[in-house]
Amino acid sequence: MSFNLKIDLDFIPTCYYKEGNIKFDPPLYTQRYCFVSKVLEHEAFKDKIKKVIDFGCSELKFFNTIRYNLPGIEHVLEIDIDEAVLKQHAHSVKPMITEFIKQRPAPLKVQVYKGSIATKHECLLNTDALIAIELIEHLTSDVLSELPNVVFDYMKPKLAIFTTPNSEANVLFPEMEGFRHWDHKFEWTRAEFEKWAYDICEKFTDYSVEFYQIGVGPPEKNDLNFGGISQCAIFLCKEFVNDVINCKYPTQNLDPVSVGSEQVTSEQNQAALDEENDEIVIEQEINGDELEQGVSDESEIEENIENLEVISNNESDLSGYASDNEYKLIFEVDYPFTKDDRTEHQKILDEAKYQISRLSRVDRYIDDENDVSLIPLDVVFDFVFPEAKTIDQLRHVLITEGFKLNENNFIEISNDEEESDDGLDESDNYSYDEGSNEIADFEQNDQIQVDENWSDD
Repeated sequence: MSFNLKIDLDFIPTCYYKEGNIKFDPPLYTQRYCFVSKVLEHEAFKDKIKKVIDFGCSELKFFNTIRYNLPGIEHVLEIDIDEAVLKQHAHSVKPMITEFIKQRPAPLKVQVYKGSIATKHECLLNTDALIAIELIEHLTSDVLSELPNVVFDYMKPKLAIFTTPNSEANVLFPEMEGFRHWDHKFEWTRAEFEKWAYDICEKFTDYSVEFYQIGVGPPEKNDLNFGGISQCAIFLCKEFVNDVINCKYPTQNLDPVSVGSEQVTSEQNQAALDEENDEIVIEQEINGDELEQGVSDESEIEENIENLEVISNNESDLSGYASDNEYKLIFEVDYPFTKDDRTEHQKILDEAKYQISRLSRVDRYIDDENDVSLIPLDVVFDFVFPEAKTIDQLRHVLITEGFKLNENNFIEISNDEEESDDGLDESDNYSYDEGSNEIADFEQNDQIQVDENWSDD
């Protein structure tokens, strides 16, 4: 079964050398986060992803992507084995003040757990999506071997997203010794990663897998054909895929794309990647003639995976993955929300009407000669998104509701009617009755009495 998702990012990733350093734009972790976010918010999965687990969450940085980009998610579990790090950063999942003012349209519970991906716990059940960003290369062999049983037999998520470094891209860094990070237990080629994933699907036949390349190298190294700098496997439950295809995409056949960028190097016993600055210092100029390439054959791949060695360049490795199996709730919080029962059409219309009314008063959109305001449709769309997913959807709503759009995609608003001086919106249907000193609301039929003798005393 094949269901290749087309992931459209909001940027074109670049990689270049500057003064001996490799630079990435956007930063590497941003590109990975954006890719995973785009998978979760894909139109194919709309309203089907409610509970998400982020394994190996560390400092909880990916949570902000969920918080701001995925309003439909209602339950998030952030899980890592490092209790100290979780306690230090748990405050970052608390609601912001603005989230009490402009509340979410649906509930959101966030729980931070200390726990291992190799350990079963009831909190893992009923999960829709599992995320493991650059995690598996940190796992010891016993944890890695138990992972498929916990994820695909016990949890049984609708989809699971794993990213990991692509070791073939390491040829970009001839001075690198060992792996990209001191705690990596292994780094796989594309063939090795695919072998691991296909073996999982062979054992757990309810799942299929698709592969994606995340990251680009410098243009001058394109001829090396090393693939992405990171690689991603998206496991999809076949029953879930059938439901998506039958409901939304009966003829869908989209091609996967290569996106993002992740490139790192390492010196002995030191972490290679500076995540804050996203740069790697290379003292010598890289000579492409010195770079070696090669693809492991099937027997070598089999041997590498079956006899995976626990490699550590530092005595203080993450042994907790293997020994510290208890789950412990560190922090939890429920976000404020206001249920919105409006239809999608009404939400788009309400937001569009507000933005059009506001923009019609902007000088550059006012045509005094014809006494109209001409507002570009794409400008309105920028403000209405994400209520309207596409500009065509916004256009359809506006035309349906009687708005006039000219051939140049400008919304025409007549300025014939003078604005009222009382500051009240005409749609509120308020008026003032001098005889009774009452403000009448004709829609609600309520009355507010005004006491003439009222004072501050």
